[in-house]
Amino acid sequence: MMRASRGLMGLLCLALASSVAGAAGPEVNGLDLEVEYGVTMALAGKTEEARSAFLSVLSEDPDHAAALNNLGNLHLARGEISVALAFYEKAAASSPDDAGVHLNRSIALMLAGAGAAAEAEAARAVEMAGGADEARTLLGLERREARAEGERAADRAVLTREEIQALLDAAAASVPADSTVAASGDSVRVDSTAVAPDRATVWRSAGLRADDLGGLATTLYWSH
Repeated sequence: MMRASRGLMGLLCLALASSVAGAAGPEVNGLDLEVEYGVTMALAGKTEEARSAFLSVLSEDPDHAAALNNLGNLHLARGEISVALAFYEKAAASSPDDAGVHLNRSIALMLAGAGAAAEAEAARAVEMAGGADEARTLLGLERREARAEGERAADRAVLTREEIQALLDAAAASVPADSTVAASGDSVRVDSTAVAPDRATVWRSAGLRADDLGGLATTLYWSH
C-alpha cells in the first residue's frame, strides 16, 4: 500500500511539473536569446558585445540567418559594404523568404552606388513583404522623425530615411498590383566584392562615418 502511495505521489508530481512548464509557455531557443541580446547591444551602440553575441551563435549554427543578417548590419554601419553584402547573401540563402534581409541588401547596394540593382532588390523585398507599407514597417519607417533644425543633407554621411523611402516607393511602382508573394529563394545576384556603381543614380551623399551607427542601425532590419 505504501509503495502504491509513493508511486501515485510520483505521478502527481510529474503531472504538476508538466503543467507548470506548459503554463510558462514554449521553450525558448538559447541561440535565439543570444541573438536578441546581440540586437539589444547593437541598438545601444555596444557593437563589440553585439558582434561577439552573433559570432557565438554562428559558432554553434553557421547557417543561423538572424545572426548572419545582423552581422551584415554591423559591417554596413561601419562602411564595410562588401562584407555586409556577403553576410546578407548568406542570410538570404539560409532564410530565402525573409523580406527584411532583402531590404538590407537593397540598402547596402544603394550605399554602394548600384542604384539599379538596389531598386531591383527592393522591388523583390516589397513583393515578399506584401507591399510597400509592410516593407516600410520592417525598416521602422512608420516611426520617422523630423530632422533636427538646421541639419543639412550634405552634413549626413549615411542614407537618410527619405532616401530609403524613395527607394521603396520606386520599388513598389515596379511590383505588379496583382502579384503574389514569391516563394522561391532567387535573388538579385551581385558580386559582393565588386559592386559597380550606377552612374545614372546616386543614392548617397557621402561615405559612412563610425559615429553614424545609431542613425543607420535604427533604420536597418534586425532579425530576432
